[in-house]
Amino acid sequence: MGVVDRIAATEGADRIRESGNISAQVHALVLEHVQRGDLAPDEKLVDINLAKRLNISRMPVREALVRLVNEGYLVGTSRGFALAQLDARAIADIFEIRRLIEPHAAALVASAIDAAGLAELDESFALFEGSRPGGKLDEMRRGLTDFRLVWTRYISNSRLAATISRFADHCQIVRAAALHDGPTQALVGRLIGNLLESFRAHDPAAAHRAITVLLDESERHLA
Repeated sequence: MGVVDRIAATEGADRIRESGNISAQVHALVLEHVQRGDLAPDEKLVDINLAKRLNISRMPVREALVRLVNEGYLVGTSRGFALAQLDARAIADIFEIRRLIEPHAAALVASAIDAAGLAELDESFALFEGSRPGGKLDEMRRGLTDFRLVWTRYISNSRLAATISRFADHCQIVRAAALHDGPTQALVGRLIGNLLESFRAHDPAAAHRAITVLLDESERHLA
């Protein structure tokens, strides 16, 4: 099944044309697949094909894909849209920015997160850990993405939360291939577990340390 068919098969995709901002809905739908590693580096998204499968006009689909280009997720090619590829310099630049903002944000979340948020983090972490023995990469990626989406929801500054998510998405797309490696899966589980424990303890300093170590190790594995 090609990427266009996978996107069109997503729950709720058949309701896009019924209400609201169609371009925004397509953007959210495609972004979800990009975040979860469902678009391979050699796959192309063609706006006409996706519009046809979603039974909507081409223009809102193109607007959504161009927006993803502007956000750094995709690039335009002569045969459609593809994942943006990051070189070593771009990865280093992204991690420099992430180190400036994420530890501070995580410390704030450690103080702000409530029982409902912690329960959601537990669920996301359990999905990641439970998927490791069977090597279920899609579920592992979904667990990691969901974990980050939960904790960043507790950042009161919406622009800061959006910036963190965007740069984390870019790195997670590059990192997806590394999850095939068992030792890397174990390391990610330990580091995410440490961050979760800092949130459970409502310990800002521990959260700051945990995410700093997570960023350091993430960059090392992408270098």
